[in-house]
Amino acid sequence: YTKEDLIEARLLIEPLIVELAARKIDEKGRQRLREAVAAHEKDYQAKGTSRLGWESNLIYSELTGNPILTVIEELLIRILLDLEFSFGMDDIESPERFEGYNHQSYTGHKRIIQELIDGNPEKSRTEAYEHKKRWGELLLEITKGNGVT
Repeated sequence: YTKEDLIEARLLIEPLIVELAARKIDEKGRQRLREAVAAHEKDYQAKGTSRLGWESNLIYSELTGNPILTVIEELLIRILLDLEFSFGMDDIESPERFEGYNHQSYTGHKRIIQELIDGNPEKSRTEAYEHKKRWGELLLEITKGNGVT
């Protein structure tokens, strides 16, 4: 598979997971998202990177109540992390060249989470789609010409 395959899969699947999560979220789920954002705000401010993206995707899938969607999300995240590590990115510290990518991931998920907390399924799906689209563009941009397929 290629990074384009990963982008396409995430663009198709993850907005639907987010929409379903928004339809099923309860106060416990809202609190879980608030806590995730608070923890990662501190992490992002300190290091310029955060696990908010992939951890949030797992939370979204778990909020759907459908374990099959969580397994699918776990697979997508494993592929993503392998790809990111292959070109020198991690969630411990981030080289300056990944600043835009990390910022998009962090702020995109904050917007998605806010729509989930507010209980807006359609807006949540739209935010997730727009975020994944921009994420994919940035992924292609930062991996261009470095041999990552």
